[in-house]
Amino acid sequence: LTAPCRPSGRRGVLSWASRSNLAQGVKLRGALGGSALQGMGGAGGRPTSALRCVCYARKKYRQLSHRHAPDFVRHQLELHRLDQLDTAQACEQLGVGKSQFHRLRSSYLRACAKGTPQLWEPCSSGGARHPQWPAPVQALALKLLKSDPPASYSLVASELHRRLGFVTDRSTVRRWARAHAVAHPHVPKPPGPACGAGSASRSASSGRWMPRPTPL
Repeated sequence: LTAPCRPSGRRGVLSWASRSNLAQGVKLRGALGGSALQGMGGAGGRPTSALRCVCYARKKYRQLSHRHAPDFVRHQLELHRLDQLDTAQACEQLGVGKSQFHRLRSSYLRACAKGTPQLWEPCSSGGARHPQWPAPVQALALKLLKSDPPASYSLVASELHRRLGFVTDRSTVRRWARAHAVAHPHVPKPPGPACGAGSASRSASSGRWMPRPTPL
């Protein structure tokens, strides 16, 4: 087993009760044999670090592009398009759910409409989820955030939408401001009143908090 091992500093990352890991354990039992798999188990039947490494590798490379070759995915989608394979069978062959399968099918059918089905490949998730702002948007955001006093993040988002038609929200503006070193300075909150101040007084004789008399 040469899978990279991840430090188990966070609880729940390598959850042995997950469905994918249980399926992987069944495959390991068939590939390695029951004795080899039992030798990797710890006290109380819990998996040791070697078996957790395999499960982490299974979770880390669970994307479709890492599990199946593009030719195999295209072949399954083509069989489904020709009504030679139903949705349940195609999902089982690819190891995906119905929603992801229909997304793959829609993308593949668009490639077929363009006449390039042989060039289609399943895309990997992730990447740049926050696209680069256009230059006019950045200039206006910098102008508003560097004013004296600086505009609030909600006002910046509103002005970007009103002047330039750029739709965003205050959390995205705050994230962008922090990345470009124009975020608002952190102002610590003043300490609150001491416990019981203004509402109760302490009795010197008993040491207990007594309610303060209110004048009529």
